[in-house]
Amino acid sequence: MATVEYILHIDSKGSKADFKLKYKNGLFHSIQQINGKLLQDQHEKLMILAPQLEPAIHVLELDYRGRVVWEKVERELSLHQQFISEYCTWYEGKFQIRPIIKALDGATIKWLITNIGTLTTSDTETLSVWQLILNNWEQLDDWYQQQTDLLQIKKNLNIILKQLKHGKSSEQGTRAANNVANDYRQKFKD
Repeated sequence: MATVEYILHIDSKGSKADFKLKYKNGLFHSIQQINGKLLQDQHEKLMILAPQLEPAIHVLELDYRGRVVWEKVERELSLHQQFISEYCTWYEGKFQIRPIIKALDGATIKWLITNIGTLTTSDTETLSVWQLILNNWEQLDDWYQQQTDLLQIKKNLNIILKQLKHGKSSEQGTRAANNVANDYRQKFKD
């Protein structure tokens, strides 16, 4: 559910006031006075400045230019929100449906951030490792590729990291066998 906030600055007929407007999924949700006062007739018309549909704000900006300003509040996403966003984008791209995020998944994301964070030195690097895991999912063994729920990723994190770093199990076995064979051949040459 996307929540967007605006600070509504009113400066008209000697009155100044600021209000916080909230919209959820493009629909008006709430209004809260931050500071200032309005005249009685201005207060009665306040809801005109808080339209039911968020896109209507752009039309009102033209009508009330100079007297009223809608300032969109830009919020930086927390690392937790960025992890969930990356996962949802990846999941949707893979299965063409939005994943259902449960309360337990929130705790799982927190655990993933903490444990991936032990391998990195900053939040940016932690997010990069998470993106690397998701973007290289096809490099995992087939069984692990089917384990796409957050709880399953948490349970298999060590194996996932190991496979992404060293390759699939069968590739590891092949490499190890080749190394043994090469070492054995080298003994005959010496």
